[in-house]
Amino acid sequence: MPAVGLEADITEPQQVSRALDKVLNDLGRVDILINNAANDSKVGGAGQSGLQWSRLENFPVDVWRQDLAVGLTGAFVSSQIFGGEMARAGKGVVLNIASDLALISPDQRIYREAGLPDDQQPVKPI
Repeated sequence: MPAVGLEADITEPQQVSRALDKVLNDLGRVDILINNAANDSKVGGAGQSGLQWSRLENFPVDVWRQDLAVGLTGAFVSSQIFGGEMARAGKGVVLNIASDLALISPDQRIYREAGLPDDQQPVKPI
C-alpha cells in the first residue's frame, strides 16, 4: 500500500490543506488520518525564577498554549480537513492516539533529585 510522508504545521489550516492536496494528487484518496502529535514537554528546564518550569506553579503559559495548539487544535484542524475529504468520499478512518497520561498521572518519584526541597523538585509537566 503506498504512503506519502509530509511535513506541515498542523495548527495552520492552510498547511494542512496543502498536505491534503498533495496526498490527493499523489495517491488519489485518503484512507486514514492518525492524530498523534504532541510537543511532549520534558522534565526540568529552569524558568525565569530559576525554579523548575515543569512544575505547575512555574509552567509558562506560552508553553501551555503551544501544547494545546498542537495536541488539540492540530487534531481538530487535521480531522476537519482530512476528515472532511473522507466524509465526501463516504469512507475513511480518523484514529486519535493519546498518551496514557490522559488517564493516569506520571509517577513523579522517578524524576526526584537529591537535595532539592519538595517545592523545587522537577516533575513531568502537565
